[in-house]
Amino acid sequence: MTKRHKLPQGWRWATLGDIAEIGAGNSAPQGLEYFAGGEHPFVRTRDVGREGKTPCLVDTADRLNDHALQSRHFRLWPESTLLIPKSGASTFLNHRALLGRSAYVSSHLATVVAEASVLPEYLYFFSLTVDARDIAAENDYPSLRLPDIAAVAIPLPPLPTQERIVEILRLADSIRHKRADARRLADQILPATFNDLFGDLNPSDSGAELVRLGDVADIRAGVTKGRRLQGRETVVAPYLRVANVQDGFLDLEEIRQIAVLPSDVQKFHLDDGDVLMTEGGDPDKLGRGCVWRGQIEGCIHQNHVFRVRVNRLRLLPEFLLALLRTRYAKRYFFHAAKRSSNLASVNSTQVKNFRFPLPPMETQRKFLLRVERWDKAVGQSTEAIHLAERTFAALSSRAFTGQLTGE
Repeated sequence: MTKRHKLPQGWRWATLGDIAEIGAGNSAPQGLEYFAGGEHPFVRTRDVGREGKTPCLVDTADRLNDHALQSRHFRLWPESTLLIPKSGASTFLNHRALLGRSAYVSSHLATVVAEASVLPEYLYFFSLTVDARDIAAENDYPSLRLPDIAAVAIPLPPLPTQERIVEILRLADSIRHKRADARRLADQILPATFNDLFGDLNPSDSGAELVRLGDVADIRAGVTKGRRLQGRETVVAPYLRVANVQDGFLDLEEIRQIAVLPSDVQKFHLDDGDVLMTEGGDPDKLGRGCVWRGQIEGCIHQNHVFRVRVNRLRLLPEFLLALLRTRYAKRYFFHAAKRSSNLASVNSTQVKNFRFPLPPMETQRKFLLRVERWDKAVGQSTEAIHLAERTFAALSSRAFTGQLTGE
């Protein structure tokens, strides 16, 4: 919850409920007739938080037909409505977006329509400083209730000051997006280099040896959460979850800890150069992975993350990581996966049975030299992103206390 501090002269404290209409959208209609010839976007939770314009202005290709909806009493929300996810993972609750045009909205999204005395972009930037985890209902599935959103306190300066704050934060935010764009461009270089050296890995067109991953690597799932340890002595260790293992990199922003047996620390320890692969999730994320570089001392991994320790006399981890990002690998895991609802998963046997053309070590080492140059460029790009993030956070902190625009 926002702490009420002393405000500059001319500012005042209010709650979101005081200065905005708080509501929610509608459940997605069932039936093709509601989407055929649609005029206005239907915004879902997955659309909120996507990289976009500054600030994130949401539009989507998913459209609803106004005429077909007349009997359904669907609310058409105006342009610049602030959208806040009402439920989901703790980090997802902190996604925010403004409508880029009038649109229909999912019932899983809270809507905040500011009154005339509040600039929508000022409200948007302020909302980024509110950690939803501080106001979410405490249960197994974090959720935000509309009264809790309405009760959030917001510092309000006069409109000219709001305009100045928006101007500064918009510029800082655009720099964040540009740094992220540069990182995405850098990410495209490595797959292009891989394809240049190894082609599309079609076994019938390749003279390379075809091997099974389990024959050139030791593959192990990690520790299981919620085990009954029956009063045995335990130690606390940091561990990696699926959320930490992204496609080609580690997200270490939130590292959790787990109580395990002392023997588990050694059993599930990670070595520099281990390739980490995810068990499942969305079908397009199957088999995604990254290389562990010993970033956190004593770190282990959860059972939904596979640790792949390669035989470096035959296979380089950097080659395997790049291989996992190819269409060849993604196609294998997509077809091998077990599916339920919108999720998919693979087991350790399927990971071990992944077969691929194995180039000579000389060719892999040549690729490694290019990877090292790419790593340096990505490292510089990542540091630039972190700097832009820190700058934006510092400016935001000062903006809503009056320090950024004070005399």
